[in-house]
Amino acid sequence: MRWNKETLSKEVAILFTQVRCDLAATTGVHEGAAVIKQLLAGARVVQVCSTLYRNGLGRIEEMTRELSSWMDKQGHGAIEDFRGRMSMEFSDKPEQYERLQYIKVYSGLG
Repeated sequence: MRWNKETLSKEVAILFTQVRCDLAATTGVHEGAAVIKQLLAGARVVQVCSTLYRNGLGRIEEMTRELSSWMDKQGHGAIEDFRGRMSMEFSDKPEQYERLQYIKVYSGLG
């Protein structure tokens, strides 16, 4: 899996180092890949209520398995090894995060 800033939670990616609090990702998390994206953006917590209602509690095990498999493939032993690595702080062009948010707000997309 390859990640880029377009696939991440931009709000979490921007706020990761801007605020002194834990961030929770709450939207569109229905599979392990989405959990990984939110963690890469910097989320400390990823809420998965919608998918549990739709798919049952067994979905937790599936998502955990997907996360563990990805971590193994990437050589990560702990979530802290990669949390926030795709945040604005680690970007070589951090202004693109802010510009995209500006465009979304003023175009009615955000």
